[in-house]
Amino acid sequence: MAVTVKQRGVLKGIVAGAAITFVVMVGAILVGPTALSPEASAGERLAFAIRADAFIALWLGISIGLLARHRFFTPEDIDGGGLSRGSETANVLQSTLQNTLEQTSSAPGISVVPRAVGLSAKLTNC
Repeated sequence: MAVTVKQRGVLKGIVAGAAITFVVMVGAILVGPTALSPEASAGERLAFAIRADAFIALWLGISIGLLARHRFFTPEDIDGGGLSRGSETANVLQSTLQNTLEQTSSAPGISVVPRAVGLSAKLTNC
């Protein structure tokens, strides 16, 4: 399979994003959250991560609302994506919603789960 110019551009973005993510994650592990806020307890840091993820979930709600509003006010899209081909606007909003869902569903695994595992390890070692 030949890779198109567009696919090469996407691949470069993926590699750059993965590299930046790796550097930030390793930096966060090496520095540790206490370097940013030494007075914060493990529970306070976990609560902050949950609040941050709740803010991220807000964008998912906004994406759902935008698509729902468009479908409600556009007669050719009122039946939903599974029952019609959808207008160009509906397709763009659906794609945005799908991307947002993918991003928000991975956020807790990246931010809350490691803190919860670290917190439970600290609590069992007390």
